[in-house]
Amino acid sequence: MSLHEHGCFADSYQVRHINAQCVVGKVFRHKPTNRRYIAVLEAGGSVELQEASGHSTYTSIEALGNAEVWENVK
Repeated sequence: MSLHEHGCFADSYQVRHINAQCVVGKVFRHKPTNRRYIAVLEAGGSVELQEASGHSTYTSIEALGNAEVWENVK
């Protein structure tokens, strides 16, 4: 891990890569809309997120790491 100027730790590329492989089955909340999605598929850095209604949306693993937009609920 490396230390940011704000005193926070940032994960290395390897740690982020391993964590990204573990997104399937996790629940994420899209903060701007307050909708919850479950990650149902991850391939090549893209993630398919599905609402309870069955509607799917797609994003990147990198975008899921944006704490201003996404919250890992479970």
